[in-house]
Amino acid sequence: MPAGPDAIAYDPLHDVVVVALPAAHRLAFVDRSLRRVVGTVSLPGTPELMAVDAGTGQVFTAINDRDQIAVVDDSSQQVTTVLRGCAIKAPTGLAYDSDQNRLFVADHLVMSVIDVLLDRCLGSVDIGSGTDQVALNPHTHHLLAANAGSRNISVIDSVSLKPVGVAGTGPRAGSLAVDPSTDRVYVALPLSGSIAILHDPTPYALLTKDIGAKIAADFGLEVVATETYKPDDADMSVQIGRINAAGAGAIVKMGQ
Repeated sequence: MPAGPDAIAYDPLHDVVVVALPAAHRLAFVDRSLRRVVGTVSLPGTPELMAVDAGTGQVFTAINDRDQIAVVDDSSQQVTTVLRGCAIKAPTGLAYDSDQNRLFVADHLVMSVIDVLLDRCLGSVDIGSGTDQVALNPHTHHLLAANAGSRNISVIDSVSLKPVGVAGTGPRAGSLAVDPSTDRVYVALPLSGSIAILHDPTPYALLTKDIGAKIAADFGLEVVATETYKPDDADMSVQIGRINAAGAGAIVKMGQ
C-alpha cells in the first residue's frame, strides 16, 4: 500500500476495509480476512473522509480540493458518479443515512445535506469550525460533527435538520465514533499538552498566573482554561467541569 493512509471505512457487504490515500489520489480496498490489498481506484482529487452505504457497498468519498463527492462502487472499484449538490466547499467529514438517501457533508462552517438519488441540495445547518469526522446515530437520528476548531460536537436532528445542541470536547478533538446500541459517543483527544490554571483572587495569584502562562508556552503547553476560586470554597465542581470541557489534561493551581 502507498505511504500516507488517512481515513478508513468498513464495507460490511463486501467485507473490505476502504483506505483513503491522499498523496496518491486513490482508495485502496483491503480484504479483512486475507489482510491484503485486493484493489485500488483512482480519484479526481485528494480524498478526505468517507461514508459507506452498507446495503449497496457504495463508498462516498469527500474530494477536498475539488469541492465534490466521488461515489465509488466497491464491487467494480470504479467511480460511478460525482455529487456537487449544495455548492460544497472543501468537504471533510461525511455520514450517510440510507433510510432517507441523505448524505451529510461537513464543509466550511456548515453541514450540507444532499439527496443522493437526485444530487439535490436539501439545505444546510450551521456547525462549528475545523470540523473533521461526522457520525450518524440511527437509533436517535442524531448527526454528530466533531469541531476541532470550536472544541465541541454539534448535534443535529437528521430528520428535521434542526440543531439539537453542542457538547464541549477539547482542542483538536476532530475524531469521533458512535455506538448506536448504547448511544455513547467516543471522541479522540490528542495528547497536546493542554493545561488549565486554577487560581484564587489574591494579587500574588493574579501575578503568578500570567507568569505561569508564559512559562507554559515556552514548554509547548497550551493553557485552554483559566478559572478562579475563593480560598473558602468547599466545592469547585463548576470550575472543574469547565476545565474538563475545555480539554485540559492537567490543572496548575496557584494561590492558597
